[in-house]
Amino acid sequence: MSLCLLLLCFLAPQPCLVPKDNRIKTGFKPPVAKQLGCFFDVYNARLFANKPSLPEDFLSDAEPLKLELCYLKAISANMFIEGANKVLPKTLTATLQNEVNRLHQSYQPVEPEDCYVLEYTPQSGTQLKLNNQTVFSSQVEGFKAVYFGVWLGENPLSESLKSSLLVQLISSHIVR
Repeated sequence: MSLCLLLLCFLAPQPCLVPKDNRIKTGFKPPVAKQLGCFFDVYNARLFANKPSLPEDFLSDAEPLKLELCYLKAISANMFIEGANKVLPKTLTATLQNEVNRLHQSYQPVEPEDCYVLEYTPQSGTQLKLNNQTVFSSQVEGFKAVYFGVWLGENPLSESLKSSLLVQLISSHIVR
């Protein structure tokens, strides 16, 4: 596995379905890549909201939100879980921890050009979709803040990604 990741560092970027002007350099490195000391982009990210700017409490259950992650490299389900666990709160209620566990069980490996979408609406709750297919859904109050927090919370995977997402917010009508 280490050899494969080391070789990925030298591969040309994969084609991406996200228009170049909407791409955000993530700076996200999978945990194994950090150990090898190599750096490569893993995904392109876009954040959507109903408003051109977000209120301070945008992670509350009152605000619709959508995060799209389109992958440039193949990633295993275990790498998603490992990355999320590094920044998820260490203490959660039993109900929220159960939802995190259920979402983690729903992760599937991705290939280049696959896209995960994490979407929240007050009517539907939090949904995770892989290539437009719902793989997880939760109506549990507060779960949105917990899982969107992986990218947008107080302790995100990457502060620079969080800042880029919030600056390049795409205003669109999410609520259906």
